[in-house]
Amino acid sequence: MPKNIVQLYNTTNLNLTENFFKGENMTTIIGVKLENRQECSVEFQELITKYGCVIRTRLGLHKVIENRCLSEGLILLEVIDNAEILYGELIKKWECQKMVFD
Repeated sequence: MPKNIVQLYNTTNLNLTENFFKGENMTTIIGVKLENRQECSVEFQELITKYGCVIRTRLGLHKVIENRCLSEGLILLEVIDNAEILYGELIKKWECQKMVFD
């Protein structure tokens, strides 16, 4: 590996480690309950697209009874930055809960 790449790698890893121990790399999981997935999906998608760069993972869960999808759903978002801002936007429209990991 060329010296300048090794130097960049070491500098990058050092910065990531320093930020981690300062608490700047916290991960937040936000759970959003959607009562009517079909009715609110466009509005919800627009909002999470706005924050797409800080959402690492999105997982959608919906209830199924007797092979029939129900309109209620739960979305789990893994957020790496600006979690409080996103949570504030989501809580205005939907029931939300969050977990924060250092």
